[in-house]
Amino acid sequence: VLVDVSRSVLEAVDRSFLLAVLGELNRQCRSLRVFFFDTDVRDVTDAVESPAGVGSALDAAEAEWGGGTRIGHSLATIRREFPHAIYRSTRTLVVSDGLEVGEIETLEREMARLSCRSTGVLWLNPLAASSAYEPTCRGMAASLPYVDGLFAFSHADDLDEIARQLHQQGFGGAIGYQYDHRRRSGDRDAAAGGTN
Repeated sequence: VLVDVSRSVLEAVDRSFLLAVLGELNRQCRSLRVFFFDTDVRDVTDAVESPAGVGSALDAAEAEWGGGTRIGHSLATIRREFPHAIYRSTRTLVVSDGLEVGEIETLEREMARLSCRSTGVLWLNPLAASSAYEPTCRGMAASLPYVDGLFAFSHADDLDEIARQLHQQGFGGAIGYQYDHRRRSGDRDAAAGGTN
């Protein structure tokens, strides 16, 4: 799990929701690695073992970082410094709004490598919670060809939708925010209180 802890993401995602998701993934997954990133990367896998630990790691990331995101640079750092974190049987989750301040060429190259090394890549984007969302920012647009599914990530019902689509279609199927029945019916914004 690669979590963007830049200011734009931490303002868009409820902190307790993010911590609850990481805690549940830790309980459910056989093997879990968690990295926080913005312009740098931190392995917080050990901190995820306890709610207090991951909360403290998130507090530290918020205090120290939060000034932009270099997604491509962060992926390259993980690949070089943690070469065994991602391998052929890995399912990778990226939590980010895709707002890249680094070089797009680096992001494209690293997303291609990540896609080749992972069994599947899901991108969870808090901005995709809006029914008007389109992945047009340069980082998200560059990453999209290498992602198996781009989903909304702001409420528990988003997780239900991800599970529903994966159960019905699998990683190789037609999955993502554009297939979210709530988006098509306009219920997504109503469910979110019209705030996204």
